[in-house]
Amino acid sequence: MRRRRISFIALVGLVIAFGLASRAYSNVFPDAIRKYPGDALWSLMVMLVIGVLVPFSSTRKAALIALAMAFGVEFSQLIYTRTLRP
Repeated sequence: MRRRRISFIALVGLVIAFGLASRAYSNVFPDAIRKYPGDALWSLMVMLVIGVLVPFSSTRKAALIALAMAFGVEFSQLIYTRTLRP
């Protein structure tokens, strides 16, 4: 199925706005989930960007690429780098 790029670009803008709002108004969320809406919206934005860049791919393939990117980002945050002192 062919995706309409302009619709996806508009959705990316909307997701970015929701992500910024989730940080600005984080007090509306319960304490247990206060820091997670931004992460979920980031993953959705990556999925939409993949839909813009590769409009003829299947939704499943785009979702797997987005999932791999999300795992890559999260695992990269586990790496501890040490700066060497001269």
